[in-house]
Amino acid sequence: MEKKIRYKFIKIAMFSLLLVLFVMIAGINTVNYYDTIKEADRTLYILKRNDGKFPVRKNASAADQMDSGSETDSNPRPEPPEEREYMNSLIDRRRAELPFSSRYFYVTFNSDGSINDINTNSIASITESTAGRLAKKVYRSGKRSGTLNDYRYIKNIVDKKTQYIFLDVSSSIVTFRKFLMISILMSSSGAFIVFILVFFLSRMVIRPMVESTEKQKRFITDASHEIKTPLAIISANIDVIELENGESEWTKSSRKQIKRLKELTEKMVMLSRLDEMNGNVPLTDLDLSELSNKVVENYRSRADKEEKSLSADIDHDIHIQGDREMLETAISLVIDNAFKYSSAKGMIDISLKKTGKGSKQKAILTIKNSVDSIVPGKHDKYFERFYRSDSSRNSDTGGAGIGLSVVKACMDCMGTVEAESLSDKDFQIIFSFPGHARSH
Repeated sequence: MEKKIRYKFIKIAMFSLLLVLFVMIAGINTVNYYDTIKEADRTLYILKRNDGKFPVRKNASAADQMDSGSETDSNPRPEPPEEREYMNSLIDRRRAELPFSSRYFYVTFNSDGSINDINTNSIASITESTAGRLAKKVYRSGKRSGTLNDYRYIKNIVDKKTQYIFLDVSSSIVTFRKFLMISILMSSSGAFIVFILVFFLSRMVIRPMVESTEKQKRFITDASHEIKTPLAIISANIDVIELENGESEWTKSSRKQIKRLKELTEKMVMLSRLDEMNGNVPLTDLDLSELSNKVVENYRSRADKEEKSLSADIDHDIHIQGDREMLETAISLVIDNAFKYSSAKGMIDISLKKTGKGSKQKAILTIKNSVDSIVPGKHDKYFERFYRSDSSRNSDTGGAGIGLSVVKACMDCMGTVEAESLSDKDFQIIFSFPGHARSH
């Protein structure tokens, strides 16, 4: 029990941490990459507005000339306001270093797709043939802008000719990748350290809860044993009263309440015992078909008495790995519930079938009963301890809402159990024994 809670706590804590780290790393690096590309596009925009050259800053000194090495244009193109504002701030920040820190080239195509001009004066790491090959690839794609290898490019029209300007962003990409790797490594290291701390400190965190749970179990067990003695005495006293005065409605009511309290006590003791076992139940080969038939036969007389239809469609020789006593208790509790909560003169149907093949083979035991009214869909909440919903499962039956909790606890070590309604007039509980069913 303690290990189960502890491991669940560790899983939830680590999942939450990893989710937060993933969102943070993804967010930071996405913004970082976007800024890298945006900065490259700004530089390309300047080159595009000036036909593949950096503009000359008016009244600048020779050392501050924003030229790429080409001759100065005597009639430079007028700069739009947004370009002028960006260039002024850029020159102030970088002291006119942008032309010298940028590595770029451009290729101009004629209208027929042949290369008209290749300029690689501002980059030393690429030859004209390589530049032409990259430009042809982009030209054939027809894209206006994008990224190819370690180059960011943009399309420009110069004198009715198509020009592609390429900016080398390899250094920015390398920086981005380094930052990405560092952030991942640092986050992974931090997550590992947190895992170590959570692993060793989790025992301390869950200890109060485990101790409280253990006290509750002991209380249920001790209280159940203490209740049995007074019940036995009360039952004996009622026997004496009936011998002296005969049976009356009061003694009948008292016996009914004694029976109800005994059943509740037995179920609580069983739940406590199952919790202590924590699923460690020895399983043996079990003829589920024979067991199901036996339990169904025990309810034939009750069906006749209550004028309800009880039918069974049980395949023969279906064997599983299970605990006979626990499974018999679980099936009996479900059929008993079906009788209690079924509609007047309603039906209870039991079916046992084998489905699947090979490793996917399983046995499915379905217990279905009619009801007056219920909301269609899953109803696994009925397996919660002391849960009752009179609005969906009618009745004046006096149940305590613990029977299906016992069923769930019994099935946890053998398979699964589900509750559902296919319509507003039926309710069914499905036992599934995956990977065990086989016919002899």
